[in-house]
Amino acid sequence: MPNASSKSEATSSPEATEETFNPIESADDYYEKFPDAAEANQIEVLSGLFFTVQIGVYSKPVPSSEIYNIAPLNSESLANNKIRYSTGIYTNLQEAARRKEQVKNLGIGDAFVTAYYNGKRIGISAAKEKFLESGIEVTEVSNQLAAARAYLKDHPEFQVDQNLENKEYVNITEPL
Repeated sequence: MPNASSKSEATSSPEATEETFNPIESADDYYEKFPDAAEANQIEVLSGLFFTVQIGVYSKPVPSSEIYNIAPLNSESLANNKIRYSTGIYTNLQEAARRKEQVKNLGIGDAFVTAYYNGKRIGISAAKEKFLESGIEVTEVSNQLAAARAYLKDHPEFQVDQNLENKEYVNITEPL
C-alpha cells in the first residue's frame, strides 16, 4: 500500500536492489493559489505501487463540483503545468476496474485505470510485473466472467444466483 512519507525504500523483489524514494518537497505548491480546489492527495508524495482511475487533466486545480464531487481524489502536477486527477488507490486491478465503471456512470466516459510507482506513472503491464515480482497476485476480471456479464445483459430471462459485481464466478440457472 502506498505511503505518504518524506523518504522510504522500496524493493520490487527480495533480490532486487533497493530504490530510494525521494518525493518532491513542494509537491502541493500548485494548489496554494486555488483555495477552492478539490481536496486531493498529491500522487508525487505517495510511495509504493498502486492502481488508480484517471478522471481528467485540467489547466488548473478545479473545485469538486467540476469533477462530480468524486472522492477520494488524487492529483498530480504535470510537466506541462496541467493537473491530472484520479480517484482511489488500489493494489487490486479488479477493484480499480470496478471504480472506473462507477466513475463512468457518474458521467466521465473516458475514465481509465492507470498505475503509479513511487509517485511516477507507469504502464499497467509494468505494474503487473512489479506486483508479480513482489509476490502479490494481480487479480483481474477474467474474460469468461466479462463474457458472462455481456451475455446476461442481453438475456434477462436467465436467473443469476451470484452477485456479478463482487464474485469471480457466476452460476446461471434455468430461465425465469
